Amino acid sequence: MEKKKKKRGEVAPETKQAASNLDDVLDDLSKNFAEGTDYFQVLVAIFQGVFKSEEQKHLRNFAHIIPPLTLTFIDKMIVQKEKLHKKSGRVEAAFSDDGFALGLAYILKLLDQDDDFDSLHWFDSVRQHIARKKKEIENVKMDKKKTKGAEEDLQHFQITAKRLAAIQLEFELLFYSFTGARIFFRDVHAEKKEEKKVEEGTGAPPTTTTAPGSDAPAPPSSDAPPMMDGFDGAPPPPPPPM
Repeated sequence: MEKKKKKRGEVAPETKQAASNLDDVLDDLSKNFAEGTDYFQVLVAIFQGVFKSEEQKHLRNFAHIIPPLTLTFIDKMIVQKEKLHKKSGRVEAAFSDDGFALGLAYILKLLDQDDDFDSLHWFDSVRQHIARKKKEIENVKMDKKKTKGAEEDLQHFQITAKRLAAIQLEFELLFYSFTGARIFFRDVHAEKKEEKKVEEGTGAPPTTTTAPGSDAPAPPSSDAPPMMDGFDGAPPPPPPPM
């Protein structure tokens, strides 16, 4: 069987396929490595389909297991910081761990569960619980000081107060790390579109939990624990065990 002769200037199918592959590679490079590319959004786009697939349906309530996860993380951080002062435990010691907060923010974004977690008002609930516990301890200490022979009880209350202060500090550090990590995964383009809709009067105004004029979260009040914007009076989740 005679081979079909190529016409002058005709390109072979293999050459066309190779050129098409090259175009796809160049287009991919221009999208992913161009100036101004948001690589955090690229990571979200790559894995979001996998995390939201039917095979991962057990993650649909992931936001609701974050409170116990944070309690475990806080206990771990307190233990690791205490080991910094012990020669025998310095191998497992640590003074910071931002990976946990970053991982939480990333998974919440992949699963589109940021609003679900915010509705728990978890950090507000923790602040309220700690403030209430501190007030109870102060009231009991005042009563014990009026009673003779209560030195052991006062020492116990001092230890409890110190423990509460450590827990409060770790929760505040986690809160700010977590809030900062969530900024990395903000969809700026979608937010600009939403702001444009609001300006045109076709959309609802976006809610925010940050301080006015900045991306940083508003600091908690020293008198009373702050409440997140949009708090509707729903009962918070159970407070952490002390």
